[in-house]
Amino acid sequence: MSIRSGLQKTGDFPLTPADYTYVNPGDWEAEDAAPETKEGFNWGYEAGLDPTGGDGEYRELDGEDVNGNLWPSEEDVPGFYETIRNYYGEVLGLARHLFRLFALSLDLPEEYFDPMMTHPGGIARLLYYPAPSNPQPLDPKQKDEEIGLGAHSDYECFTILLCSTAPGLEILSPDDQWIPAPAVEGSFIINVADFLMRWTNGVYKSTVHRVVNRTREERYSVPFFFSINYDQMVETLPSCVSAENPSKYPPIKAGEYVLERLRATAKDE
Repeated sequence: MSIRSGLQKTGDFPLTPADYTYVNPGDWEAEDAAPETKEGFNWGYEAGLDPTGGDGEYRELDGEDVNGNLWPSEEDVPGFYETIRNYYGEVLGLARHLFRLFALSLDLPEEYFDPMMTHPGGIARLLYYPAPSNPQPLDPKQKDEEIGLGAHSDYECFTILLCSTAPGLEILSPDDQWIPAPAVEGSFIINVADFLMRWTNGVYKSTVHRVVNRTREERYSVPFFFSINYDQMVETLPSCVSAENPSKYPPIKAGEYVLERLRATAKDE
């Protein structure tokens, strides 16, 4: 399965329509789930986007040796691919650096994760949230009529989110209260995701969040969901297991885990 499947084309530009996914799979069954309004352009790792050139071993989530990215033509959107390539290369380097910091925090050698990031999973999105027709202030007692992106935690190791100038990201606190995250132009928000929580046996915990545009402005954001090599078999890190805290999770390939989670979010998957 390609992470780019399910795209529809607007002209020659492949977009994910708002009704193709619910990021919280339970919302497919909920009769009163507010519709998600986001639209997005999705792409994933390819060697041409990697400043290192990659190692030629990248495979899709299901192990296929293909490049699933769909790019608009230079004629239709001049400079689009070059801009994406430059940004992706920089944020990929940042992700690799962050993993070295994670290694040190987990009492592992700084380069512990390096061999697992030679052809990593790195799904990125350009997301658009339209201005709501009836913006509402944050009220824990009131159900929102329009949701940009439903409550969820991310699936991979961590997310690097390039912030929008318009607010909208809300974090669920430990006492189950939604807290608005400030929108600081040009900044990044780093979200720990579920696979890192699984890998660290719960030492790191992923955070539930959602997007609700409560302004009269359109909102844009660029998340980068970073994994390791999809063909990497992962079991609980040795520094996160003890007699008092045995491993809670069986081994699994990184790509298999992400694919399982993604399939649950898409229509007809």
